[in-house]
Formats: sequence, structure tokens, C-alpha cells
Amino acid sequence: MTRVSSSATGEPLRRFATLCDAAFKAVLALYGFLPVRGMPRPHKFLGSRLYREGERYVRVSATTHPRDTPSRTTLVVGEGSHEFPESDWNSVALWQLEPVQVAEEPYLLGRVGQLPSLLRRMRADLERTASDFLSGDLRRFRAVRSAVAQSRSPYTIWRPMQSGKYLPVDDPESAALRSRYAAQAES
Repeated sequence: MTRVSSSATGEPLRRFATLCDAAFKAVLALYGFLPVRGMPRPHKFLGSRLYREGERYVRVSATTHPRDTPSRTTLVVGEGSHEFPESDWNSVALWQLEPVQVAEEPYLLGRVGQLPSLLRRMRADLERTASDFLSGDLRRFRAVRSAVAQSRSPYTIWRPMQSGKYLPVDDPESAALRSRYAAQAES
């Protein structure tokens, strides 16, 4: 993995959807994935592009927001709703499907001008690493998703108590999603 300085921080992400489509649209269309229309308008420093084929989806995102350092791009594959919070449990990052696990996400963004080449590299990695997912064979994806869900804790809610202190409790919706996806290794 190559370390990149976070000099893209604070650079606006212009034309993110157009750049994603240039890199991904034609290849994903071969597998039946199409861009989802009507997605929320992106923030100046946040970009996201979603492609769906039935229950499966591919989401490409980027951030240069000063609060999200280091600047990076992300590619996740998922099955089911692409809405939060379910999408946070029903998907896995592409790098998590790699046969040899990396310690962290490999798509750091040095400059916004690097997006076209970085997105092309991500597309090549998607084709190489997740061709089974793209073709509809979800066995390996589901096994990885189950392992990832098992390794995570549900979200924590800090509930106020009478004493003025706060009690950490598992968010019930998050706990249910964790349980559901941790158990879906082979289904």
C-alpha cells in the first residue's frame, strides 16, 4: 500500500459522478449494474455514486472534508438496502475481499486531480477481487460480510441517567442488523 499525504483535504470534489461513470459505468453495465438516479446532491467535499443490479450494489465514495482526514476514496459492495444504517451492515469494503488482508483502506487521495486514475485502479481492483460478486455468486461475499459483522460491535447510544451520568447501551436497530448479517454466511 502506498502512503499518500492528505493534500487533497479541503479540495472540492467537482464532477464526482461523471468521473465515476467514466471509470465504472461501462464495466458494471456488463454485469447488469446501472447508476441509481435521484441520489442526494453531494456536498462540496463529499462524493458518492451508487450502481445497482437487483439486490446487489456497488458504492464509490470520496471525501476531502477537513474533518475526514486523510482524504480517501472508498468502494463497497453490498446486498440489500443501500440506505443507512442497513447499508453499513450489509456491505463490505472492497479491500476486505482481498485474499491477503491489508491493514487499512488502500485508496488514499493525494490530490483531487488524481481521481480519474485512482478510480480506474479501483475499477480494475473490483474486477479482479470481486468478479464473483459482480457475476452474482455471493458465497464468498456473504462469508466475508458475516466475519466483518461478527468482529464489530453494534453502535453505542449514550442514554442519560437520573444521576446526570450517561449509560452506554447498544442501539437496538444496530444490534439487530449486526445479528442478522453475522449469521448470513451461507444463505
